[in-house]
Amino acid sequence: MKKIVTLLLLVLCAGSLFAQVNKKEVHRSPGKFLDDISQSKGQQVFTLPEAQFPTKDVNTKDVVNTIEIGQSGNAWGFAYNRTTFLWADNDINSVSFIHRMLNPPGTGYLAYDVSTDGGQNWSVNNQVYNPTLDDAANARYPQGLLYNPEGNTDPNEAYFTYFAPTLDASNPSSGGTWGGYCWGAKKLNEGSLPSQTDLPSGDNFYQYLPSGFTLTQLGEAWIVDEENSGETGEYEYTGNLIVGHGLWNEEIENFEYSFEHLELEINPESSINDIKIAFAPDGMTGWICALTYTEDVSEYTWYHPVFFKTTDGGQTWSEEPIDVELGGSDGLEEVRNFISDENLEEFFDPDPVPDRDEIPYYMGYHCDLAVDDWGNPHLMSVVAICDMVDLEWWNYEGVFALFHIYSADQGETWNSFVIDYPKTMDVELTS
Repeated sequence: MKKIVTLLLLVLCAGSLFAQVNKKEVHRSPGKFLDDISQSKGQQVFTLPEAQFPTKDVNTKDVVNTIEIGQSGNAWGFAYNRTTFLWADNDINSVSFIHRMLNPPGTGYLAYDVSTDGGQNWSVNNQVYNPTLDDAANARYPQGLLYNPEGNTDPNEAYFTYFAPTLDASNPSSGGTWGGYCWGAKKLNEGSLPSQTDLPSGDNFYQYLPSGFTLTQLGEAWIVDEENSGETGEYEYTGNLIVGHGLWNEEIENFEYSFEHLELEINPESSINDIKIAFAPDGMTGWICALTYTEDVSEYTWYHPVFFKTTDGGQTWSEEPIDVELGGSDGLEEVRNFISDENLEEFFDPDPVPDRDEIPYYMGYHCDLAVDDWGNPHLMSVVAICDMVDLEWWNYEGVFALFHIYSADQGETWNSFVIDYPKTMDVELTS
């Protein structure tokens, strides 16, 4: 079924995350968060200017003005995956969006839409990947961003670059489906031709569905993936993440990637829900975050953030993962107290409410990660109460909330505060 790809979904999602008003007491306010960051470096944190946008009644149906951009053969990937679709570059006042194409030419082709005037006007359906070339295969779940060479202010001299998995069946664990990576770039100048690279699984790397695509201010690209073994013929996490590092090659007008394993042992009964990677503006201090469940945490912490850190631009990463516990006596205070007494009584009824240090919590299924100017990580995701027996999370109003989890001292200690209390996590939309 043909779907129109618009900015509406993206704007609504962003608005729902940041524009709502908290309805319950927050145990650590954003002001306290700013104090933490300021004190960590002895610097003053800037104050955001008051919004200049006109206000609208929340019941008004025209709060968002939609702009139709390109078209995709289906909506898979937008709703169910964890990739980087949208990218903006202030230096060239440009915004890009990646998606699969219609059929014809085929949904295994990739294209991007781009605006060079801040989102007002768009050039759409610019093909950037061709699955019919040698060693290529149909692409899925694409990610894309803008690479702007240092010092450039002309959008025509910037590049759109992408990274995606392909259905080349080179990884036996995928049941004859996944295994390939593809990436490439295309100058925004009209008439330019795209570059393209395809890489099958091999050399003891079992490639799957990469996520967390990002670009540092040094102009280096990064990608992370969870590795799945091909030894059994079935999905089986190997205990390694795959970290890809791309350096720009001006001669071929494309990134050249190298890949390494990063060991992350998890509980055999769990999996990895999401992975993100981000760097500070200096490009040297970076963080990887996986939402998963390790065996080194309290029994009252189920899926939770697990971090790795680099201070040398990704040449080396911390040898041991850094677990951020949600529940238990060592868990985050704000998480252990964000549910009201009344909602806890209703949740556990007819049983008595346990001590708050004995209530389990779950983070999922997606997250987003940023690193500030001082190299501190900031994570945004949903935390929910977790069933005491089946360890399933309960994502309905009153027992889950959108959290900002951060460190102000390079990961030595962790803090958090509630951004808002959504009404539901999943919903069916009907027309």
